[in-house]
Amino acid sequence: MHLTHVERQILENIRSQLGTHEAAANRFHPYVGMHEFEALLFSEPAAAARGMGQPHLANELQTIRNGFQNPEEINDSYETAPGKRLERLFEGRGIGRFEKGFMGPLAALEVGLEAMRQQCPHFAEWIDRLENLPI
Repeated sequence: MHLTHVERQILENIRSQLGTHEAAANRFHPYVGMHEFEALLFSEPAAAARGMGQPHLANELQTIRNGFQNPEEINDSYETAPGKRLERLFEGRGIGRFEKGFMGPLAALEVGLEAMRQQCPHFAEWIDRLENLPI
């Protein structure tokens, strides 16, 4: 199991707080995304564009995606975070606002969990851990 430093610290803190309740502590499996949730949407840019109701943005989303080894790494600064990139893209095209709480989930549904797993190794590792928990 590969945890980031932050995830490991969260897990250790939870376990120390729960003390003798080891069974409860073992049910906690932290995931801290490297950047924003929207990074996962870049796993399949054309699907994300469709899910947001803006299929004509597919090429621009793909261009953003191409600049990084994987979608989880899309973020150079506060202004270039995945959500900020989407906001600017929408505003720059004059198509209204990128509505994170509405369009994000719709795009995620269109992209699908499998594409996110294939393109985002840290996210995939977390999903694998959850799927392999003893029942």
